[in-house]
Amino acid sequence: SGTVAYSYDDPTPAVSGVRYDCTTASCTGSVSSSSANPSASYTRQYQITFAVLPAGSGTTAPTGTNWYNQGQALSITATPGAGNTFSNWTSTNASITFLSSTAANTTATIGGTGTITANFVAATFSKTFNQTGISAGTTWGVTIGATRYTSTGASVTISNLSGTVSYNYD
Repeated sequence: SGTVAYSYDDPTPAVSGVRYDCTTASCTGSVSSSSANPSASYTRQYQITFAVLPAGSGTTAPTGTNWYNQGQALSITATPGAGNTFSNWTSTNASITFLSSTAANTTATIGGTGTITANFVAATFSKTFNQTGISAGTTWGVTIGATRYTSTGASVTISNLSGTVSYNYD
């Protein structure tokens, strides 16, 4: 007779990156000889790490390493840092899927342990350089770095520029 305290293991580790989380109110309690047998329910959870490539090019939400329920639809957000733009989401486990891998704000469905990575690229832009006073048909140019861009018209458009660009008309 009397009362005995009990506690189910919570969480219960399985293999690396996997655990079982007790999800019922009866994970701890006390029983006596006249009590019903206690019962616990567990949910499988996976360890997910969030990463950014290249390092320092942006941030994710959530961040770090966390545990998520199997099948959970997790809202994720990638925010680019200065001079970068979001490219796509990737994961180290095909069991982690994305509603849209190319949307910065999307949903990841958790089907296994792994790393979710937000990939960023340097933001690029185009610039049109104009000239006046040079006769049509005469070749003129703009030099950016070691590359010369030429035109025989009133302008030349240069694409895939990034960062701050120094140029010279010639």
